[in-house]
Amino acid sequence: PEILEYYKTVELSSSTTENSTNYWIFQGNPKIYNVKEALISNSIKTWTVSSHKDKIKKGDKFILWQTGVDAGCYALGEVASEVRMMKEEDEEMKYYFSPTSQIENNRVQIIINHNLTENPILWNTIKDDEVFVNFKGSNQGTNFSATEEEYKSILKMATIKKDFKSFLNQFDKNDITTYFNFLKEVIFRFNLEKGDQR
Repeated sequence: PEILEYYKTVELSSSTTENSTNYWIFQGNPKIYNVKEALISNSIKTWTVSSHKDKIKKGDKFILWQTGVDAGCYALGEVASEVRMMKEEDEEMKYYFSPTSQIENNRVQIIINHNLTENPILWNTIKDDEVFVNFKGSNQGTNFSATEEEYKSILKMATIKKDFKSFLNQFDKNDITTYFNFLKEVIFRFNLEKGDQR
């Protein structure tokens, strides 16, 4: 019985390791590819894998990161296949800014679970958060390791933004503008700062 229990423990541990979810940054350059428009049209179905070919696997989660002036997370998704040689799909090709050959390379199929193009989580809003102190986005490359905490933090921020937008949509736009202008006037008139108890 003791040997059997030990075997079950080892088998369970091995299974857990094999099935554990990895987290990645899949990165795009806005000077080369129009990530935002491709996301809006739901055209992104695959992604290049230039590094971590032996570790990226089906079921992993990724942060879709765009570099440049408006660097940030524009989508969250899931890897839907193992890494293999494949071509980009026809609908993906039209979002390149310059003519690009449709050749086979190491890629994975992906599923976009959270499209954040309307309210991306920009780098300048998270760069001072300690969760992202070692974040690898905007480095040169296409694929980087990420952490579960980074992924879930972005997901939480995206959810809050979405809920707030839904809340605002209940009201007339002019009323909201008037309200926020009034708040600005109060803050300016009384010189209010964060934590002011007046």
